[in-house]
Amino acid sequence: MMGHTDDEGLIQAATIADLQQVFDRQRAAFLADGTPTAAVRIDRIDRAISVLVEHKQAICEAISEDFGCRAHEQTMLLDVFVGI
Repeated sequence: MMGHTDDEGLIQAATIADLQQVFDRQRAAFLADGTPTAAVRIDRIDRAISVLVEHKQAICEAISEDFGCRAHEQTMLLDVFVGI
């Protein structure tokens, strides 16, 4: 990789290996548990919506800070409402 030090390459390789381990554990859990029932899926969706609604202000503030002053209305439209 051009412009990267050996340490950065090692960190990137370690991060990829860590992510692969997480993905492998997720796949194993999915295979062990099987396909969730409709009730479980609905519950998960409802909880995800609740998280977005309850934390919409914090989400807007974090994204605004990341983008360097992104309008909260834009975040609500593109990131919060879309998830709901």
